[in-house]
Amino acid sequence: MNSSSVTSLSPLLPLETYTEAAQRGQDLYITIDGTRHQVLSVGSTQQGRSVAWLAPDVDTTSMFTAALAHKYGPAIVNEVSRQLGLTPAPGKALSSRTVTAAVDMADTAKQALSGVDFVSRLRTSAVADTPIFRQACHDSKLEPSTISPAERESLDKAMLARFEHAASVGESPVSLATAGQWLRELLQRS
Repeated sequence: MNSSSVTSLSPLLPLETYTEAAQRGQDLYITIDGTRHQVLSVGSTQQGRSVAWLAPDVDTTSMFTAALAHKYGPAIVNEVSRQLGLTPAPGKALSSRTVTAAVDMADTAKQALSGVDFVSRLRTSAVADTPIFRQACHDSKLEPSTISPAERESLDKAMLARFEHAASVGESPVSLATAGQWLRELLQRS
């Protein structure tokens, strides 16, 4: 039986722990012995019978979806879970195929959602000196010409972080009015 030790005592194992174990192509279990977490893969006897050690009260699927939500946000993970039928299953294995499919679906959803806001990000760019940026400056009683190129890049990075956060929590697409409000907030802080 293969095993991957994780030294963290955190109840939330990193998503990479699952994906690395899934690369072996076997079912995954988590056992908790009080001092560490381990992701174990199922082995088989010479007769082809599947064997594993597991703690019957540990819910590998729920722990995996929590790690997935930590990276991709609850909205994406709720949809992935619905599509793949990921429900709490204490004491049951999680197939490596399901781990791989869930991560692929979450990546695809995240990319798609970031694409939804692509035009909004362009239309609110400080670097591009867009009309929405100029209006946010005017509303904040700032002259756009006084904002340096470095400050404009910083504003665009801060806006990108807000767009990514909105996508991760299912608040995408972001309206231009909301994006303009974000710009005003950022300008007032600088």
